[in-house]
This record gives sequence, structure tokens and C-alpha cells, in this order.
Amino acid sequence: MKIKDFGVEQWMNEYETKAKYNLGETCVSSLSIRELCELVGVDVNDFAKQLVDRRLTYGAIEGAVELKEAITRLYQNLTPDEIVTEHGAIGANNLVLNALVEPGDEVIAVTPTYQQLQSIPEAIGATVKLLPLKRENGYLPDAEQLRGLVSDKTKLIVLNNPDNPTGALMSQAGLQTIVDIAKSVDAYVLCDEVYRHLTQEDGYSPSIIDLYDKMKACLSYRDYETISCSQLDEMVGTLALKNQAVLLERNRGIVRENLKVLEEWVHQQPHITWLKPKAGTTALLYYDFDLPSTIFCDRLMKEYETLLVPGSCFDIENSLRIGYAFETTHLRDGMNQLGKFLAKLEQEAR
Repeated sequence: MKIKDFGVEQWMNEYETKAKYNLGETCVSSLSIRELCELVGVDVNDFAKQLVDRRLTYGAIEGAVELKEAITRLYQNLTPDEIVTEHGAIGANNLVLNALVEPGDEVIAVTPTYQQLQSIPEAIGATVKLLPLKRENGYLPDAEQLRGLVSDKTKLIVLNNPDNPTGALMSQAGLQTIVDIAKSVDAYVLCDEVYRHLTQEDGYSPSIIDLYDKMKACLSYRDYETISCSQLDEMVGTLALKNQAVLLERNRGIVRENLKVLEEWVHQQPHITWLKPKAGTTALLYYDFDLPSTIFCDRLMKEYETLLVPGSCFDIENSLRIGYAFETTHLRDGMNQLGKFLAKLEQEAR
């Protein structure tokens, strides 16, 4: 199978370990197992004993029952039997795309988004139609444009909510509209919700799974690529998700505080514009210099040891993806370096 180079991941692979200021990171500030135990009030020695005493064999093939029960509490209408664990969202996306999509199918995918969601169905042999997320529309899918793209050949509609890289967040009404369009042609919907619940406002974050009951068994294909997840991973995941309220409160606090910091910085920069994200951990910044984004980000790394992802990885030039969910001091230091580089570009342009 021939597949496009994964632009974002290859860029990160090249620079991530070399950057002093990594503003390309999309994860919320990570915790050690010790810090996780302390956060949720579990004795770290007791949990460590459980880890080291666990035999390193296959776990529950379809996922640990206790973990799946904890996952259901993130949704409204889901049972443990409807859940299959995978190696992160990237593993889940890969599983669903390969299990559902066949050569000759039509797949509609939003853009910009995580490239995996477009390139895998294309490599399988599907016709991939792109649904542009436009800045003037808040980077939200245009329902009328989607209706014009679907046909009786449409197998799958692919969304990313909150969107990476823009941070746009679809409402429940917006999701329901997508579901109604999918039902009109009997299509599946794959919605990558890896940043779900990382919102700027309180309240339940609607999921596509709460609105659409069209499902497909993926277990047959999964036997070929996963069998089971690591028992140790599932133990840590269970600990986190059994205490999801505490963890989500902590993570939301970080993204909300850091977005304020980023917003303040953007407003001070004469050469940067953006549409403030509603959720997630990333934002798309636009600059007004006549400089390709790959050259911009390459120079930023070499001259200021600061990593950003070029917008060209999302087919949007003169833009940059920035992550803002890590430690606040690191974000401030990195933006300070970016500000110096922007001032240098301004001097060069005179």
C-alpha cells in the first residue's frame, strides 16, 4: 500500500528532541505515575506493587472490563460491550478506517485535520472528498456543502472534534446535522474526539456516539493488528479514568489558563492573526510575511531552538500550528523566542 508521508509526524520526528522550546506539543502537561497517584489520592506504593506483580502476558482481548466501564462514564449512551480498546486515538482511527473502507468507496473528510484521517482511506483506494473548514465559518463544517458532497457511494464521513489544528468545536446541533446527512445516504461517521472535554467552557461535551447508533464490528480486523493492549497501559488508564473528574479538572485548568496567556501574546503581535480556539490544545496562527511556513519554522528552530508545526503540513500556507497545553512557563519562554524571530523578520522586510 502506497501512502503519503505523514507531514506533521515527520516534522515532529525531525525536530522534537532537538528543540529547547517545544511549542509543537499537543498533549496536556504530562504526569508521572507518582504524580497521577498523588492527584487522585491513591497510595503510590500499593499501585506500584500491582504493576510489578502483573504477569506480562496478554490482557483481556477486547479490553479490560474495569477500564471499559470507566470509559462509559465519558458518554451518555454507551455500554462496556460497545467499547474496544486500542493503542491511542491513532490506533483506533487506523482500525476503523481499515475495517470499514474498501477500494472504490467514497470518503468525505474535513480539512484541515490530522492527516491520518485523509491519507489512510486514500491509500486503501477510496475516493476522498475534502470538506474545507473555513476561517470565516469558525472552522466548522458547512452542512450545505456536505450535502453536495455525499452520494450513494459515500461510505464514511470523517470529522475531528475538537479540530486539530484549529481548536474549533462543533455543537450538539452541528453534530446532529452531520448525523442526519450521514443517515440520508446510510453512511458511517468517524469522529476523532481525542481532545474532547478540553473545553474553554463548563458543561458536557457532546460526542457523536451519543447521537448515532450505526456501528460496525471491528474485532475481526483488530485480530490482525492489535490482539490486546498492554495490561500495564490499561492499569494506568483505569486509574486515570476511574478518577476522570479530578484529572479533567486539572487538565481544563491548564488549557484555560494557557489559552489566556497565548491570547495576550497574540494581541501584542502586529504580524500574527488567529481565530481563538474554542477547545482542544492547539491553535492556528497566521503571519503576514512572504515566507513559506516550512522555511519559517526551519529558521525558527535553527536560530531560536523553538519548534512550531508549519501550516503546510495541513495544506494551509502562511500559518503555524502552536500547542499551548504544556507548562505555562515553557509556553511563555517559547513565545518570547517566537516574538524575537518575528521582530527579526520585520527588520529583514524593511
